[in-house]
Parts: sequence; structure tokens; C-alpha cells
Amino acid sequence: MRKFKIESTELPVVWLGTSLFAGAGGFGEKAAEYHSRFYDNPQAMVEVMEKAAGLGWGIEALAMKNIVVAIDELKREHPKAAVAYTCGIQDFGTEVNSALKRQPEVVFIHPRVTDTASEHDMELYFRRVAEEWSLCAAATHEPLKTAARLEDTDCKALLVPAGEWGTALEHAVETVQRYGMKYIAEVQPVGTAKDIVTGVHSAVRANVDALVIGVTTLAELDVYVKALDRMGFLG
Repeated sequence: MRKFKIESTELPVVWLGTSLFAGAGGFGEKAAEYHSRFYDNPQAMVEVMEKAAGLGWGIEALAMKNIVVAIDELKREHPKAAVAYTCGIQDFGTEVNSALKRQPEVVFIHPRVTDTASEHDMELYFRRVAEEWSLCAAATHEPLKTAARLEDTDCKALLVPAGEWGTALEHAVETVQRYGMKYIAEVQPVGTAKDIVTGVHSAVRANVDALVIGVTTLAELDVYVKALDRMGFLG
């Protein structure tokens, strides 16, 4: 698995996760099915995590109870698996304490915080994470605005849902990288296999530093692995 660096820390270029891993993929009419089949079934999460970890992927997910339980089980079998937690979807203090206790490679601060908090409060949030020697990054739905606001903080990277493709995404990636931050794009399995491959290809072409991919089944994971391998993204 190819690596990229945030400061001196080497990390996988592909991660399993996104907000889909906690339930965003289950909003609307599919919510009940999603939660009963996946989020409320830690063993189902572990199955997908183990496959991804075996491929050298990192694991990124919200610091919520069921997911933390699944990752704890994963780490018993794969102690070297890279893990990143996203904190702040409900209670930042509780979630970041739970995450930092597990010594993850990266802590992302959730868009509910990064897209709304004052610059002063943001500095305090990032300092809290940096004090524990974890790399601190931001998840955001507004990468250009957030990158400018976070320029003087300890933020090392932005995690951004890949809702824009083509020149819009390329512009966002270039701008964020000029601020000295890494650009990590979230990709979720929406639409047909062809749609998924098209989205991955657009992100790779835009020179993102890493991908975080939302998957809930081994079949979905296989589609991404094949697509990324064909594009040479895995190294």
C-alpha cells in the first residue's frame, strides 16, 4: 500500500470510513435497514474493517460507541492498523477523550464544529488534540472557507466529502494544499459500480492526497479495490 505523509507520520493513501460508517448513508428511507444490518451490528463492521486492514487501508470513523467497540476488536487482531477518529458529532469532549485514549494516528474534528465555531474556539479544540501528540485535522463541508480560517491552527489536513468533481474539485484541492494542508477526499458508494469508479477516478485525477471510502459490504469494497488498482493509486 502506498503511503503519504503528514509531517513525519506515514499514513495509508486509502482509508475505510466516512460519515457513512456512522449512519449518514442510512438517512431517509434506508435508515432502519442500515442501522439493523450494519451500525447496530459491530461484527458486520469488524468483517469489513478486517478486510480493509488486511489490504493495508486505514480505518476512519466517528468516535461513537458501536464503532469504537468494533475498532477495539479489530485492533486486537490487527494492532498495527492505522486508525483515525472524527470527533464532535454529539459531544466533542466525550468523543475526543474516548479517541485519544486509544492513541489514533489522526483525530478529525467534525464539520458541526469546524464549519460553525469561532476561530478562537477552533484554536482551543485543535490545541486539545495536539497536546496528546495526535495529528489534528478537520472534516468540513466548506474546504475553501475552512482552510482559510484554520491557517494559523495546528490543522494538518482537511477531510472533505467529494460532492464536487472535475474542475471544482481540482480548484479546491489546489487551494487547500497551498495553505500547507493535505486534502483527503471522502467517496461514498452511491449509484452503480460505474458511477463509483467515475467518482474515484475524478478524485485521483484531482491529485488528492488520500481517499476515505464509505463501504458497508465486502462486495462494495471489492469494487473500489479493483478500480484503484487499475488506476495505479495503490502503488
